[in-house]
Parts: sequence; structure tokens; C-alpha cells
Amino acid sequence: MQRLGLKSENSTKFRITGIRADGKIVDKESAAIMFWAWRALYAGTVRAHLENKPMRLDRAYAYTIELAHARIRAHGFRWRQWYLRQRYIPSARSKVIPERHRSYRLLKTDPYGTYQVNPILAQERSTTMNA
Repeated sequence: MQRLGLKSENSTKFRITGIRADGKIVDKESAAIMFWAWRALYAGTVRAHLENKPMRLDRAYAYTIELAHARIRAHGFRWRQWYLRQRYIPSARSKVIPERHRSYRLLKTDPYGTYQVNPILAQERSTTMNA
């Protein structure tokens, strides 16, 4: 999470609740990553139990990265579709993507919906898929 520019801490309280040492809660992007990580960990636990094998944390991590990449791409695609649906509206009413929705740590979007996933996440995805 820190490599992606998200705030995180190495404490049990943070990992379970998402509350930092200063009492503040994590932002939406950090919360999403934590949710996906818990989901992957649960899936890995159930799989290990059903197969009666040791849990593979590397698979849970790879699933977290894959899930994050897919959801972030879907979010960017949604904004692109939004722009493409309304781009031919007469200029007085035509819209571009609002600035507050263009710049996240995990996704960058231009006014016309062209988006780019965080390059560190994309690199990590390619690394975990090849492992």
C-alpha cells in the first residue's frame, strides 16, 4: 500500500479496523485495497480448508493484486463510457469528467475519460502473474 502512495501502518488495529494510530480512518482507496486483501485472505483460507492443504499466502496476494487491478480498470472504463455517452451533446451542455474524479492514487483520468492504472500496481500485477 505504501508503494502505491496509500497510507498504511504495520499494526493489528490498522489491519483489522482501518483506523490509524492518530485515530483517523483510511481513505476510500486504502479501504478498498484492505477490503480486497481480506476477501482474498478469506478465499485462500476456505480453499486451503476444502483441499486440506496449507494456505498459500502468495496466491492470496496475487489474487488481491488481480482483483484491485480489475476493479480499478472497471472504474476507469465506467468514466470513459460516461464521457462517450454525452460527448455529442451541444457544447453549452456537454461535460467533461470533473476534476475531483480525475486524480486518484490508483487511477489517473483525463477530462475525456482516457485513464491509466497506477504503474506500480500494473507492474506488480505482471510480476505476480508470471510467478
